[in-house]
Amino acid sequence: HLLSPQCRAPRKLLNLFVSNLQSDSFATMALLRTEPLSVGEVAYLESGSDEGLRADGRTPSTVRSVAVQSGVLQSCHGSARAALGGTEVVVGVKVDIGTPLPHRPSEGIVDVHVETCAPSSSAAAARDTEDSCRIIAGALATALQTPSALPWKELCLVPYRQCWVLNVDGVILNDDGNVLDALAIAARAALHDTHIPRVRILESDDSGESSANGEAVDFEIDEDPRALPPIDAQNVPLAVTGALLGETIVLDPTKPEESAAKGFISVICSPDGTVRRLLQWGKAAIKPAVVSSHIQRATSLVASIAATVDSQV
Repeated sequence: HLLSPQCRAPRKLLNLFVSNLQSDSFATMALLRTEPLSVGEVAYLESGSDEGLRADGRTPSTVRSVAVQSGVLQSCHGSARAALGGTEVVVGVKVDIGTPLPHRPSEGIVDVHVETCAPSSSAAAARDTEDSCRIIAGALATALQTPSALPWKELCLVPYRQCWVLNVDGVILNDDGNVLDALAIAARAALHDTHIPRVRILESDDSGESSANGEAVDFEIDEDPRALPPIDAQNVPLAVTGALLGETIVLDPTKPEESAAKGFISVICSPDGTVRRLLQWGKAAIKPAVVSSHIQRATSLVASIAATVDSQV
C-alpha cells in the first residue's frame, strides 16, 4: 500500500539505493576529504580568480555543467539524481498524510532531510557533517515553504485536519563542492517527477475552525500513484552560491576553492528572479557592494539553470 509503514521511510530507501551501487562506482562517489591547502595553493587560487581565471578553466561567473536524471527511485513518489560538475546527489520524495500547520491550516507541508553516504573519520567530523547537513536542509525547507514555490492549497485534503506531507530526502553521493546548489537542482527535478495519489474523502466536516477537533477523516487512496499528473514545480527555487576568493566572488565553487575561500554567499531564488533567501557564512564578511553584485548575477542566471534542469526531466 502507498502509505504502508514500509513506504514511509524514504531515508532508508535512499540508503538502500546507495548501498546497492557497485563497489567500483561507490569508490568514485565517496565524499572527498577536505584537505587543508598550503599557503601557495591558496595564493594561486586567489590570484587566479582576481585575474578572471580559475584552476578548471572557468571564469568567475561560470557554473559547471548540470546533468539530471529523474525517476531513479521507483519506491518513491518522485526522485532525481543530479550532477553539478563532480558533485553528485540524489533526492527522493515520499508523500504521507499529516496535520496542517496551525498558521497554514489549508496547505500542505514539506519536511526536508539531508545526509551523506560517506563515513566520518572521527566523532567530531561526524558532528560537523551532521550540522552542515542540517543547515542545508533548513535552507532548502525555507525556500520550498514559500507560498508560491508549490501549489500548497492543492495539497490540503481537509482544512485544519489532514494534508499531504512532502518528505524530501537528499543524499550526497560525491562532494566536489557546492552541494547546496546541487541538492536544490535535484529537489526541483524530483518534485517535477512527484505524483500525488488520488484521494476521495468519504467523510469530512467543512465547517472551518470547528474542524480542528481532531476527529478522524475517512478517505480512499488510489493505488496507482500516477493516476494524476505530477505536481506543479515550475516555481521551485534554486540556489546560486558564490565563494570569496581574494577579492572576487566565484560562482559554483569546487572543493579546493571552498577550502581556500574566506566567505560564502548563496542566493535562493525562484526562476523568475524573486529572491527567497540570502545566506552568508565564512571567516570574512563580504562587502555590501559585492553582495549586491552577486544577487544581480544570481537572479539573471537562475532562469537558465531552471530551464536546463526542466529540459532533462
